[in-house]
Parts: sequence; C-alpha cells; structure tokens
Amino acid sequence: MDRPEPVKYSTHHSNDNVLGAHSRSSQKQNDPTIDKGIVDTFYGLEFPRVTDRQRWLEFDDLSARISQQDTISITCDILDTFLSKKDTKQSHRRARIFLTAYVVLTCPNAMLQDAPVTQRKRLRVAAKRLLEHLEMWLDPSSADRRPPMSRMRALWTSYVTLFQQWLSNDKDQLLSSIIAHYQELQQIRKALQQQAPNVTERNEACDQLDIQLQQLEQKITSLGGAAALERIREMPLSNKNSREKKTSSRHDSEHALNMLAETTASSVAGLTNEQLAHELILDPNFKLQRHPSSIERQVSDIATTAFFDKVAHDMETDNASRCLLQLLREIRERLLDLVAPSMKSEVEDGIDLTLIQQEFEQKVFDMDKMVDFVLDVIRRSCARVRDNAVQEIRSFDGNNAGKLRLVFDLLQDMALDLANHQLRVLRPHLLPIAIEYSREKFVQAMQNQDMRLPKATQWLSNTSCRLLEVAAQRNPEGVPQPNDSISPQSIYQEAVTSLIMSPKLIDESLCPETLRLDIHRLQVYQNEAQAITIVAALLMLARNFGAPHDCHGDLAKRLFALLEQQGTSVEHLASEIDKASNMDGKLTMVRAMVDKTLSHTDAVYTLLARRVSAVLKAYLGSKKDMPDTTLQSYGLIHVSEPLRKLCVRIGALADYSYNVHVQWYDETIDRLLS
Repeated sequence: MDRPEPVKYSTHHSNDNVLGAHSRSSQKQNDPTIDKGIVDTFYGLEFPRVTDRQRWLEFDDLSARISQQDTISITCDILDTFLSKKDTKQSHRRARIFLTAYVVLTCPNAMLQDAPVTQRKRLRVAAKRLLEHLEMWLDPSSADRRPPMSRMRALWTSYVTLFQQWLSNDKDQLLSSIIAHYQELQQIRKALQQQAPNVTERNEACDQLDIQLQQLEQKITSLGGAAALERIREMPLSNKNSREKKTSSRHDSEHALNMLAETTASSVAGLTNEQLAHELILDPNFKLQRHPSSIERQVSDIATTAFFDKVAHDMETDNASRCLLQLLREIRERLLDLVAPSMKSEVEDGIDLTLIQQEFEQKVFDMDKMVDFVLDVIRRSCARVRDNAVQEIRSFDGNNAGKLRLVFDLLQDMALDLANHQLRVLRPHLLPIAIEYSREKFVQAMQNQDMRLPKATQWLSNTSCRLLEVAAQRNPEGVPQPNDSISPQSIYQEAVTSLIMSPKLIDESLCPETLRLDIHRLQVYQNEAQAITIVAALLMLARNFGAPHDCHGDLAKRLFALLEQQGTSVEHLASEIDKASNMDGKLTMVRAMVDKTLSHTDAVYTLLARRVSAVLKAYLGSKKDMPDTTLQSYGLIHVSEPLRKLCVRIGALADYSYNVHVQWYDETIDRLLS
C-alpha cells in the first residue's frame, strides 16, 4: 500500500491562523505561571494603570513608591518569572529599570526633559507597550488575551535597549557638561589670581572655587572613571596669544554681564545691577532678604493684611471674582518666573485666566482645586528647605483667603531663593571684571554729567590741608620738602581713616560721592570702630580701678556683648567694671567715670581713638597686621581680634574704591597739592 503523502500547508490566511493559534496555544501551555499572592501584592501597591490617567501619580509620590524595598522585591519575583531568570545581583537592577518605565510614561518632564524628541517618544512608546502587556499578563480575567512569554521578553528587551541608549546619551551629555564647567572654573580661578582687587577677596574666592572643583572631580570620576579625571588634569590651561587673551577676556566679561542682566535679583530686591554687582564684589556673604528694614516690613505687613482681609470678605459675600482674578494672575506670573521651562505650559494651562473668568461667571470655579494645583507646582519647583512650608499650607485649616496669603508669601520666599542662587553662581564670574565694570559705570556717569563730586573733592581737600599743616608744623624752618613726600595714596588713606573715625554719623550729607554705594557699610564700620575704642577706653579705666590684668580679656567680651544689645545703658557698663574691679560701694563713682570716658571729648577716649586710627592707617598703607607688642603698648591688645578684622574689611573697601576711581583721585589730589 502506498504511503500517504505528507500534508502540505498552503500560504492561505486560514491555514496561517490555524498554525498561529496552535503555536500560541502551545506556548501558553508551556509558559510558567505566577503565584497569585505575588499578583495580589503587586496590585496592592496601587501602581498607576496605563489606561487610567486619573490614577497617575505625581513624580515625588511615584518615586517614593517605586523606591520602597517591598516594591522592588515583588517586581523581582514578577520579572524572574517571565524572564525565567534567577540572579539576585541582577534582579534588583532589572527591577529598578522596569519600575522606571512608570516614570518614563507618566512623568516624562521630570526625567526626559533633555532627551531628543525622537528618542523621548520611542522610549515612552516602549514603556507604554511593556506596561500594557504586563497588566494583561497579570490580569486573571483576561486569560484568553494573556500575551505569551516570548512577546513579554521581546517587549522587555526593546524597552531595556532604548533605556540603556537614553542612559548612555544622558551620561555622556552630563559628563561633557561637567567637564566644560570644570575647565571654565579653572579659567576663572586663574583670572582671579591675576586680577582680583585684593588678597583677602582673592583667597576667599579661590577657596570657594577649589571646593567646587573638588566636587566636580568626584562627579567626573563617578561618570567617566579615573581615566577621565586624569585626562582633564593633564589638559594644560591654554596658552593664548595676546589677541586670543583679549578675545577670551572680552567674552568672559560679556558672559558675566549677561548673567547679571538676566538675574531676577534686581527686580526682587529693587536694586540696580550696579548696586547688586557692588554688593557681590565687596561682600562674599551678600544675600537678599525680605524687607530688611523693620519699618518696611511693618508697612508691607499692614498693606498685605488689608488686601487679604478684603479678599476674605469678598469671598464670604460671593463677590470675589475681580480680586481673585487679579491675585491668580499675579500667582501665575510668579510661578512662570520660577518654574523650569518644561513646566511653563503646564502652569499656563492650569491657570487659564480666560477659563477662570468664565467659571467665575458661571459660578463653578473650584478654589480648592486651584490651590491644590498651585501647591503641587510649587512643591515640584521649590528647594527642599521649603517642603515644610508647602505641607503647612496644605494642612492650614483656615479659609481660602488665608491659604492664598500663605501661598503668596511662599512664592516671595521662592523668588528670593532663586535670586540668591543666581547671585552665588554669578559672583565668581563677576570678580575678575569687577574693577573694570565699576570703572566703566563711573566714567559713564561722569561723561553723562549724572554725577558731580563736590563732597568727594572737599573730603580730599580737607585731608590734604590737614596733612600739609602737620608737615609744616614738623618743619617750622620751612626747609623745602618735595611734594611727593605726601603721596596721593597717603592722602587717600588718611581720608578714609578720618571718615571712619569721625564722631559724626556718616550719611548722605557727609559721604563722598565715590563711596555713595557704601553708606550703610561705612556706618557699620564706623560703629565697630567706636565700639573698639569704647571697650579699649573702658578697659584702661578698669585697670586704673584695680581690675586684674588676667580678667581684661573676658571683660572685653562682656563689654562688646553689651554694646551690641539694644537698651544698654551707662549703668550696665559701669556694673561690669565695678564687678571686675571689686569696687564695693563705689558704683556711683565708677558710673560717673564711665559716663565721662564715653564722651568723644574725653582725654582717654581721644587717646584710644588716635591709636585705633594709627593702626587702621598703618594697615591701609602696608596690608600687614600691627605686631602684638605695639598693640600692647597702645592698650589695644584685648581688642586686637575685632580691630584686625575691621582693618581687613576697611582695607578691602578702600582698595577697591581707589582702584575704581584711581584716575580721578590722583588728578584731584595732584591738583590740590600743586
């Protein structure tokens, strides 16, 4: 009997379907099953469903959920099942990569904002397909639609491949960015060493840059390994010819000025760019604050309270649409100034003023929902230090007007946070061009006749006349002396010293125009110089009353502390000297002597003021501290620490002002001496 011929399957679709169905049925029978307890536990974690956008979580909530150890363990079990792998070391890594798919799909702006559009779309599509099929695979009610293991593994492989590509690109971009920033900071450090206006400022700025460079080296090593760091260190700072150096210097200058122009600090603080630059240059710890003046703070608080009281009243009477629309417009603008570019469209759509106006008119506006949206945007944009403030607003149990006021206050704090961050970043770029920038502003003001210098001229004139009179008294015979024995620098240093040590408060009527931006700073220096003189004079008085020498150091600290306190009286100072001197029963006499000593015309105070002036003037001329032996003979040894710190700060200001206005100072003093 003939053997039957083998069946030949045609390429007809129906036969394909038969074969395909048979193949899938066979694969499903061979596919491993997953424990129902694992499935129930996974669903109990309440991860967002791909098809249910209402259950999608915010980035912080989602990140917290996927980082939990229980979540990672359950995910390991699921992946090990459909990948048929058991490798503890790799399981946790695979679980984290898989869980990141939820972030890629539901919070792309938080993770993929810098990725190319094409790559971003492909990765999101891969993540969505993987998660959709996972939901079908885990759902017991869709057994007939459950994808085979081969399909799950293919989707997993596709997603991981795209994820690794994105991670590699992101890592390379980050490494390149960090290396560029590292080289830029190296150039800034080199420029500071060559051009910074004074030694103290230069050393402080270089120390800050060294810390930043060390942090960047750690990041470079982490991303590119030791070899990447070694290559960076071996790169010499470019030796450019003079034309290239000028071009680079001009580029750095333009970059710094652009950063200054783009900062939000001027609008937040109400200061000009020139004032901001001046403060940044002279004060390493400069920081913007809300209403530093108590009067300004009181006025602002009163006006703010009145406004929100009206908002609360209008909301109670259902007549708040106008003021609320105005307030939401302001909140919207502030948020747009604060959030990242990737979030701006979200803010614009979430606070759609036209839509809100319509909802007001139809009386369907939901204020609670709007406040929740604003707080969510703030939480994702603010510094961590503000997280508690956001939570306090959420839990605030007062009316919505009160909650809006808290939101408004928080936005002001966030604006200050952003402005202060911008200033910290700006300062290292600004220092190398500080003198040039300020000098250009000065020359421009003089050329535009925006500035007259009568007070500065009179200030230098009085000083030069005084020094010439002293020189004449020392040379009564009138023996000819060269004019250069009194240099412009010595006259300027004497002028600065006399200004600081003047018994008259430095104000706009007394301050030279060349120091117009430093009135408050000069007042602080003047107060500190007077405090040093007062303490030194009181210590001399205590010694005359028999106070032991070894207690003078502690007595000086207590006296300085008293002088810093509001409400300190002569009685308080006299009491400290009385206790140190054991002058029982003679407090009245001690008080009278203290009162006399505090007078600027008292012989002891005048003597100590002259000695403090001598120390300050010597430092301005040499930039060296006076020896302890000299301070001991001057009666200033126990106030030496605050005195030396004050000298350094005054020296920095004096040097900077002189270098900025050097041409005008020298020409004016030469004219006065001629």
